[in-house]
Amino acid sequence: MVRPPEKLIRRPTVLDRTGLASATLDRLVASGGFPIPVRTSPATVAWLQSEVSKWIRTRPRAVRGSVNQSEVSQ
Repeated sequence: MVRPPEKLIRRPTVLDRTGLASATLDRLVASGGFPIPVRTSPATVAWLQSEVSKWIRTRPRAVRGSVNQSEVSQ
């Protein structure tokens, strides 16, 4: 079976899908807590969609009552 080519997604899409702030994304990448981007040109990077999706799936879910409502509405 032939697998379709891997899709690359740029920073705005990563930020939208994860809900992370740009600075938080940078810190997580630097600390090894988020997938490393792929350089697509001298000035741009992108992430493998499958790696970002896997990272999202591995995040713990908030338990009702354990998250402050003011944190959720921000």
